[in-house]
Amino acid sequence: DVPLGVMLSGGLDSSVVVGLLSRQLGKAPQSFSIGYEEGKSQFSELHYAKKVADLYNSKHHALEVPGNVFKDFLPKFSWHFDEPVIEAPAVSLFLVSQLARKHVTVVLSGEGSDEIFGGYGIYKKMMLLETLNKYSGFASKGVMGASKLLSSYPKFSRYLRMMSLPLKERFWGQRRCFWLDQVQPYFTDDFKNTIKDDYLRDMIDGYYKKVEGKSLLNQLLYI
Repeated sequence: DVPLGVMLSGGLDSSVVVGLLSRQLGKAPQSFSIGYEEGKSQFSELHYAKKVADLYNSKHHALEVPGNVFKDFLPKFSWHFDEPVIEAPAVSLFLVSQLARKHVTVVLSGEGSDEIFGGYGIYKKMMLLETLNKYSGFASKGVMGASKLLSSYPKFSRYLRMMSLPLKERFWGQRRCFWLDQVQPYFTDDFKNTIKDDYLRDMIDGYYKKVEGKSLLNQLLYI
């Protein structure tokens, strides 16, 4: 009923959407991609998106954003979201949505596939740490010593310390945006009176109880 398009990154998920939609419609949908001028040789996916668009003969629209445009856009982006957002791709999603709206009314994307099929790298990291944690001798005796040796490498040191933690504490530490003491200064007195110091931990414990006994990957996917 309305013009239909696809947000195409050139990755597996969005490419499959373009392919399946082309088969169902009998023609390729319009596709939309975004990239950045800075670091294009390392991080840009525009060339992958173009390959998929060419394969299905899609009318493709690509936006390459200069760094200064990205920077100048941030205040407007913050105003629209009206809350703290730590996901950098959210800016790209906003900009490519603006581009798509000039041409179509509805867009499909590959969003959500990583959550369903365990596509994020964090799942592999958590499962590896859980495996290493089973070697309790190493986890309890070697972690702190190794952490000292690798103290100049914060990422290594952080993961080594995390190995000895229970899964829920380890995964929670990875997914949190702020520590409680960082945000408490912004709470009103009324709100502070309604929460306990460990209110987040209690809330997350409730979620873990719902998947207790499930496989490690299913626990991670649920949380």
